[in-house]
Amino acid sequence: MKIAYESLINHSFASSINHVYRRINLSHKDSVNDFIKNPLYKNSLPILSYPDISDIETVISSHEKSLERLINAGYITTIAIDDSSSLLEYFSHRNEIDFLDKCQYVREFFTRFSHNMSVILTTEELMPKGIDAYESVMIANFLVSCGINKIIATCGSKKFPLLYERRKTTPKNQDLDTCEPKVAAGIWLKEHTSIDIGIYVNYIDEEHEKYVIKKSQELNYCEVIFNR
Repeated sequence: MKIAYESLINHSFASSINHVYRRINLSHKDSVNDFIKNPLYKNSLPILSYPDISDIETVISSHEKSLERLINAGYITTIAIDDSSSLLEYFSHRNEIDFLDKCQYVREFFTRFSHNMSVILTTEELMPKGIDAYESVMIANFLVSCGINKIIATCGSKKFPLLYERRKTTPKNQDLDTCEPKVAAGIWLKEHTSIDIGIYVNYIDEEHEKYVIKKSQELNYCEVIFNR
C-alpha cells in the first residue's frame, strides 16, 4: 500500500517524503507552468483542480490543456472531483442535466487521458443536494468505463466543517471502524467497482495517522493520501 501526502505549505516536510502531491488551481493563469518550473515541486505528483464554479466547457478545456503539458513533461496526474471542485458540482444534483447526458459530454476527455491519470472522488458530501454513495458509484463506474484504473475516495464538504472534520464518535479505546468517515469512504466503491481504490484523509496527528494506515491495510486500499 502506498502512503502519500498532499503538502499544501510545508516544503521542508515535503522534501523528506517519497510521495508528495501538489494541488494545482487551474482557475489561476499559468498555474501549471509555475508548477513545472518550480524546483520545489520537481518530484511532486500534480493534482488538477478547478475550484471555482464555472461552465463545464471552460473547466474541461482547462484540464485538457493542462494535462497535455504535464504529460509532455512526464507527469502522471490526478484529477480532483472532490470538495469545491467544479467537476463535482457538474456531476451532482446541483444542476438539472441528466446524469447520462453529463457522462456523454465529458466521456471523450476522460477516455483520451485515462491512461495518464487517476481521480480523487468524493463519495458522499453529507449535505443537501450533495453526492451520495449511490451516485458516487455511478460516477466511479463511468470513470472505469473511460479507462481510469485508480480512484482515491474521500467524503464531506468544507461547507459543513463539523462533518468534514469529524473523526471520533466513540470512546478512544473502542473500535473506530465506523467513526472515521474518510476511511470508510472507499468501501462502497470497493464493493461495486473492479479497480484499485485508495482514500484521501485529513491529517490530524500521529495517533490518527497510524490508525488510518492500519485500517487501510486491513481494508486492502491501494493508497492513502494524507492532506497535511
